[in-house]
Amino acid sequence: MSRETIWTKAAYELLYKQLVQRFGPHKDWPGQTPAKRKEFEQFCAIFAEVVGAKSARAVKIQIRFADRINGHNEHIGIRARRGSRC
Repeated sequence: MSRETIWTKAAYELLYKQLVQRFGPHKDWPGQTPAKRKEFEQFCAIFAEVVGAKSARAVKIQIRFADRINGHNEHIGIRARRGSRC
C-alpha cells in the first residue's frame, strides 16, 4: 500500500479521534506517566496494523507531521507547536 492510500483524511480523523479519547488533548501529552507512554506505544502498533502502516514508528511520524501541518485543530484537541514531539 502506498503512503497516499494509507494516510487519507479519514485515517487521520480516526487516528486523532482515538488518540483524544484515550490520551486526552495533545497539550496534555507531555509528561505522561511511563504506563501511559507504554499504552501509547501499544496504541500506535495496533493502529499501524489496522491501517496497513509499516510500524508504530510510522504512526508516530504521521502524528508529528499532521500536528505541524494542521496548525490549530480545536475539534480534535491538537494545536501545532514548533518542535513538538509525541
